[in-house]
Amino acid sequence: MFPKTRNIETSFRHIRLFTAVVVAGSMLLCGFVVWQSLRAVGRVQDRIYILESGKALEAIAASRRENIPVEARDHIRSFHTDFFSLDPDEKVITANVTRALYLADGSARRMYESLRENGYYSGIIAGNISQEITIDSIALDMHSYPISPAISARR
Repeated sequence: MFPKTRNIETSFRHIRLFTAVVVAGSMLLCGFVVWQSLRAVGRVQDRIYILESGKALEAIAASRRENIPVEARDHIRSFHTDFFSLDPDEKVITANVTRALYLADGSARRMYESLRENGYYSGIIAGNISQEITIDSIALDMHSYPISPAISARR
């Protein structure tokens, strides 16, 4: 009876359907973009860059548990280098041993006191002797607590 009215209703239904499809597609696209950007940010945050002598080195972030063996080896290496590498200067010896004692327990303090009482450090100063330690290898037993090292070194 009124063909134009039916045509307007049909056109309005088509426009409403088209608008609903466009809005749903836009929401899906927005959700996908947000998800991908969060994944990209997560990947970027796992990497850091370190400048070493003018060169950019990439480092990958890891959990603390993965770094324990590396940190323990460096801790042991630093202690032995500071404690046993000595120069014939009392201030240098005191500074190195003090730095080493912060990395050790009471047994290192007792060893230092024993060496000092026996005149070991004064003998190095009087004899003008330089002592340097080179660490060959450090083996760790990670299955026991506290971690016990086995060190191979040359003087």
